[in-house]
Amino acid sequence: MNFLTQKKIQIRNEVDHYGFSYLLSKRFNLKHVPKSYACFSHGWIWRTDLKVEDFGYSFSPRKLPIVVATRYQQNFLLHKGFATVYAGGLPFAYVEKSSFKRRPGSLLIMPPHSAQLTGVGLDSKLLDYIEDIASYFSEICVSLHVHDYENQELTNHLKKRNIRFILGADPIDANSLNRMRQIFDYFDYVSSTIMGSHILYAAFCGCKVSLLRTHLQLYSRSSFINHTMLQSIPGHVARMLDNFNNFPSLESRFPWLFVNHPLESIQMTEWAIEEIGFSNLLSKDIMMDVLGWTLRSRVRALVRAVSFRVNLAVKACRFSNAVD
Repeated sequence: MNFLTQKKIQIRNEVDHYGFSYLLSKRFNLKHVPKSYACFSHGWIWRTDLKVEDFGYSFSPRKLPIVVATRYQQNFLLHKGFATVYAGGLPFAYVEKSSFKRRPGSLLIMPPHSAQLTGVGLDSKLLDYIEDIASYFSEICVSLHVHDYENQELTNHLKKRNIRFILGADPIDANSLNRMRQIFDYFDYVSSTIMGSHILYAAFCGCKVSLLRTHLQLYSRSSFINHTMLQSIPGHVARMLDNFNNFPSLESRFPWLFVNHPLESIQMTEWAIEEIGFSNLLSKDIMMDVLGWTLRSRVRALVRAVSFRVNLAVKACRFSNAVD
């Protein structure tokens, strides 16, 4: 397997994450990758009882253009006072199918991002399990988040156990989205120990996706408590923990996802196509305008920025006078 390698980039804004702006500029035949002046929601939001903080835009200017996956999410943010919100699907929905052919009976295990970020990771019980079920599959491999992939102690441990591993997602990698598409086009089964966007992406690509009921892992409070923004929103850390760790609630909503063995996994491609917002994909002209990649939209972005700074200055002045 020769999946795309890393191509490190400098992150200027949300659209650059995982190489999305690089993917778009190549698709649009642009000579360079423009800077974006909009927000583009990357992660899968599976909750329906939405709050603004679920999107990460609690402190964003209300006039800043935002692209979300579905019309339900679009209408929610519009009702919350955001002026310019588009339903445009998730970035992964824009990644074209790769040339990789699916290998029947192959299995990809996707553990949490890394213990460094989540407080959980590849424990010995999970590694033992991978070794125990290897004979059931034509090929078995572990996808590692970049922080784990660059952890030599961890990778050496995997090598000693003869467990194959590959580089998965990397937020500062121009090839990240395209590489994940290659990976999901290749593997037949994808099983994880924790809920996340990878579930939706793999299902969208046609993989048989599952959560391993016997090896579910919990995010720790420290996974979110270190984020200053999250701490400033009352109750949000608890909400995030419930979002990922409330497995009874998740199983009630996604009963097909929870299995005792990866071979019990099923395809849910049609569900994923709808969940990822594939019918909402923006055309080139609309996308260029939304992101500020045209002269007219860049001028609008400049006017917004000046207006925002002036309003902040006025508020600061009023506060100062009130204090005096």
